[in-house]
Amino acid sequence: MIDTFCLATVQAPFVAGAVSDNLDRMEAEIERAVANAPEAQLVLLPELAVTGFLLDQRLGEVAQLVDGEHYRRMAKLASALHLHLAYGYVERGADGSLYDSLILLDDRGEICGNYRKIHLTNREQDYFKPGEKIVSASTRLGRIGLMICWDLAFPELSRKLALDGCKLLLAPCAWERPYEQALSRFACARAIDNGVYLALSNSNGQGANLTFFGQSALLDPTGEAIAILGDQDGAVCAEVDYRRQTGLRREFYSMLDELRSDLY
Repeated sequence: MIDTFCLATVQAPFVAGAVSDNLDRMEAEIERAVANAPEAQLVLLPELAVTGFLLDQRLGEVAQLVDGEHYRRMAKLASALHLHLAYGYVERGADGSLYDSLILLDDRGEICGNYRKIHLTNREQDYFKPGEKIVSASTRLGRIGLMICWDLAFPELSRKLALDGCKLLLAPCAWERPYEQALSRFACARAIDNGVYLALSNSNGQGANLTFFGQSALLDPTGEAIAILGDQDGAVCAEVDYRRQTGLRREFYSMLDELRSDLY
């Protein structure tokens, strides 16, 4: 595992139902992010980037298998750019069930992890089946925990991932107005609770009668945003430094070492 690397988080208005156009846009945004920050080794895109955010009968039409066309295109790009990629899509399971999923690819285009969103909002529950597994991935960039959007509201998931050895959590979102403050506070809490880096990639377009606000960011283990976007299209890149993380945990943020699991 390397000690430091740069992570880029991307936001753009992916269009509901326009899979081909969205894949084109994803490729363009990834290439632009890497052109502006050639040191980036991992790029994160929003929840349901492949399909855009939609909650209607079109979900069945845009859903894909884990190794569907979205994967073939993104794997080719990851391999060509020697880049880890993570992005959201509508997954069709083997039994036909639909999931709000996050896939992580390594720099050879291989699948490191595929996570199905565990905590669905009340609207999402009418269309998606909740995931049943907590997912982390062992990569050249360290052990990475996978979350999606509303999962941030539940401290148990991030704590479990941290206890499993994850030092970085990825959380693509489609978080809507007027709940900007809630996202900021949840993300800060999950990072500082566990002394982990946490990357957000939030949509900044519209979908399912919701308006998203962006503010994609990378938070450090103290809960501070070391890089953050506004509501504009684009990407921001910042350094994940595991040596600094180790020092912070040793000096003050030592909660994981001091848990009283014998009591709670």
